[in-house]
Amino acid sequence: MQAQANQVHAVAPVDRSAGATPDYFREDTYDLSAAYLDPEVPLEDHRQALAVVQSWFRAAGLDAAEAKLLVDRFNEVVDPYAPPLAAQDTLSGAGESYLRARWGGDFDRNMAQADSAIERLGGAELDLFLKESGLRFDPFVLRTLAGAARRHGWQ
Repeated sequence: MQAQANQVHAVAPVDRSAGATPDYFREDTYDLSAAYLDPEVPLEDHRQALAVVQSWFRAAGLDAAEAKLLVDRFNEVVDPYAPPLAAQDTLSGAGESYLRARWGGDFDRNMAQADSAIERLGGAELDLFLKESGLRFDPFVLRTLAGAARRHGWQ
């Protein structure tokens, strides 16, 4: 089966009549089937990675809509047909300006909460994934992480 030219879906068609439904199709999990994936990576590796992402979303307490927004943001930033982005180690000037305007005097607290969420949800593995995908210092992702930290009372 050949991949479409502009998009590779996370999962191949599944014969649901064969018995157990894979986790990423179950209704009590997040639908990550729209995530763009690298066509050169084996599907089983993607399935394992998607299971990890599911666990991060679940631990953060994200609802299905929040998870979909993150997958959409991932798709906007990550192109499986382009060379990987360089890992970002700092917030861009424009991103910082946006977040400072949005968070006002709570900027430092919210950034600390986002860092706390990364540590609690996936630690170094999540931090590396976010850096390599170019999402570590994405304002939308930081706002989502800070929100998860507030919901859970993480400092």
